[in-house]
Amino acid sequence: MKRNHTLFLAPLGGVMLGLSWPHIADLTPLAFLGFGCLFAGLLSMAAQQTKVWRAFLSLYTAFFAWNLIATHWLFQVDGDFATRFISAFMPSFINSFLMALPFVTALRWWSKRNAWVVLSWTSAGWIGFEYLHLQWDLSWPWLNLGNVFANSTALVQWYEYTGSFGGTVWILLTAALLAQLYLRGSLTKFYAAAIGALIVIPCGLSLIIGANTEVLGQTTEVLIMQPNLDPYGQKFRVDPLRQLQTELAELEKSISPQSELLLFPETDLQEGSAFDTDPTGRIVPIGMWEGQLDSTNSLYIIRNFQQKHPKVNLLIGASTTGLCKANEPLPIEARPVEGTNLHYVNHNSALWISEEPTRSYHKSKLVPAAEILPFATVIKPLLGDAILNFGGASTSLSTQANRVAFGKPNQPARFAPVICYESVYGSYVGDYVKAGANLICIMTNDGWWDVSAGHKQHLAYAKLRAIEHRKDVLRSANTGISAHINAKGEILQSLPYGTAGVIKCQAVVHTRETLYTRWGDYVAALAIVACALIFSFQIRKSN
Repeated sequence: MKRNHTLFLAPLGGVMLGLSWPHIADLTPLAFLGFGCLFAGLLSMAAQQTKVWRAFLSLYTAFFAWNLIATHWLFQVDGDFATRFISAFMPSFINSFLMALPFVTALRWWSKRNAWVVLSWTSAGWIGFEYLHLQWDLSWPWLNLGNVFANSTALVQWYEYTGSFGGTVWILLTAALLAQLYLRGSLTKFYAAAIGALIVIPCGLSLIIGANTEVLGQTTEVLIMQPNLDPYGQKFRVDPLRQLQTELAELEKSISPQSELLLFPETDLQEGSAFDTDPTGRIVPIGMWEGQLDSTNSLYIIRNFQQKHPKVNLLIGASTTGLCKANEPLPIEARPVEGTNLHYVNHNSALWISEEPTRSYHKSKLVPAAEILPFATVIKPLLGDAILNFGGASTSLSTQANRVAFGKPNQPARFAPVICYESVYGSYVGDYVKAGANLICIMTNDGWWDVSAGHKQHLAYAKLRAIEHRKDVLRSANTGISAHINAKGEILQSLPYGTAGVIKCQAVVHTRETLYTRWGDYVAALAIVACALIFSFQIRKSN
């Protein structure tokens, strides 16, 4: 193949991957062809001993095209050009570089070995990259390959066994065979049989598993609130108590004696936290402070509502604050109270409000730069408290170590309070289920990017969580799309984006625990080990 054609193979693959993504063009099969082009370009450049910098430029262009096409909606964040640049282009710049690393290192160190050495090294590196994106402070798993099937859930009902990493491995295996076939230039019986098996067997298994998956069972009545408040205008500027009363009045129209849960979106309660002084001059916290939530005005309104509907529980998002204990080490996200020796932390919380004292869960998978300062343990000691406000956004929220499940002792339903970005992490959501949850409640605010593919992709990923854990998903989104999703990843009810309203649904309580729930992302570890074994075998063989 001509050298200039080789350099264009990878960028072509990047464009295909972008178009394959949910709610971009939804051309799911292009994910196999796109990654096949990336592998074919890699092998061609290895065969031609293309200079590393030229190969990197070709590969970086491919991954940047994929990122930009699939997540172009990030640029729709409100703000000046600098804010939009950081929001949209910085993730694409950084992510594209990280995506290119497994490919470039294969060229740098193993280009003179056979094709399977190059492909096994690259595949292991890719899976490692995806796993890293689930763990570190710059976590951005939005484009992990297994997510491409979010709108083709009939093909991946086996995610209950493998999680989304099963989809990643499926694409990598098929792409490796397609790349080898492309370079050979002719279709042999082996490649025809292997590629056919990789298409037919997973699809056939998925159809069988889906047909035998039970979606009926004991139900509980849930009302899902979608207030539709513009996050740049109304949401954080209207009277929070009046807005709460408006939402409760709207829910009251649909409530029944069987209603068990009212589900609200992320950060719905915005009463705020502040300090006052008593007559003795002692500083007194007022507002949404942990430890005194039941004494707030918001909870007073809710408790009055519950007196009329004593069976009803609320799961509602709130911005809360915690006062740091004087006798304990300060967390890295602690902020000083000016003029005192006190410190506090901010939380993005979910509140469980029943007849018992209010309980809270704090969001613990945070959005880089928007909610967490990446690598704060290194950066903050160097730059001090000034870095806490990065780009005008409060970036360092406090988290908690364990996942929880909320429910009443005498009721079978146990609700997982999954907050926004947390729903992108399959194994992480599984930790809620292992804590006892049998219904997944997602509370989110997807209005930051207006009418775009962003909120649609986020909803689509929720369907994968339903399949992985075989649980109904109840999703309350501030501006939409709120939805009820069954255990097969099928949307049963939804409210369109940009409308206010309530979904009344009968959610099925599933108690079965899936293999993926129990074992998490074990497929990633197995795949890396398998690639390492292939790599070692091929190295010995070529020697």
